[in-house]
Amino acid sequence: MEKSENTQVVATRSHWVIGGVVLSAAMLPLCIVAAIFFREAGDRIMFGAAFVLFFAAMIYYLYLACTLPKIMIAYKKGKFYFHPTKKQTVILPPEEVGEVRRNHHTGADWRIYARPSGKLIVDYKGGPGVFRFVANLEYAEKTIEKIKRDRREELLREKLLRESGQNGEK
Repeated sequence: MEKSENTQVVATRSHWVIGGVVLSAAMLPLCIVAAIFFREAGDRIMFGAAFVLFFAAMIYYLYLACTLPKIMIAYKKGKFYFHPTKKQTVILPPEEVGEVRRNHHTGADWRIYARPSGKLIVDYKGGPGVFRFVANLEYAEKTIEKIKRDRREELLREKLLRESGQNGEK
C-alpha cells in the first residue's frame, strides 16, 4: 500500500521482532565458545541444548520478520486496510469492523514491566484477524474504536437528515 497524506497508520510491527533476531544471533557464538571451553560432557550437553534453543528462536524471529508487514493496519479514504501477512489484505469500511481486543506480552506477576507491544485481535466478517507483535496496542485499539464511533455518528446524522427531509416533504 502506498503512503500518502490521506493515509493514517493505525498499527505497525513492533521492533521486538528484529530485536529477537539480533539477540538470538548474538547468543549463538557465546554458546559455541562456552561449549568448547567446558570440557565436561554434562556442560557440553547443556550448552548444546542452549545453542539449539537460541538457533530455533533466531529462525522463528527471522520468519516473523519476513512475513509480518511493517504497516499492519491503515485507514485510508474511509476504509480500513488490514494486513495480517505481507501477501494478504482485507479492506473493510468501519461499520463492518467488530470488537477490538488486545493482549500484552507480560508475565502474571510482572505487569509493571509490560511492553506496549503485543497481540491485537480484530473481529470482522471473515472471522477474527489476529495481529501479532503490534507496536503500540493501546493507540491502535483506541484509534480503531474512535474511527468506528465517528463513522457510526456520521451514518446516524445522515439517517436523521434523510428522515427529516422525508417528513418535511409530506
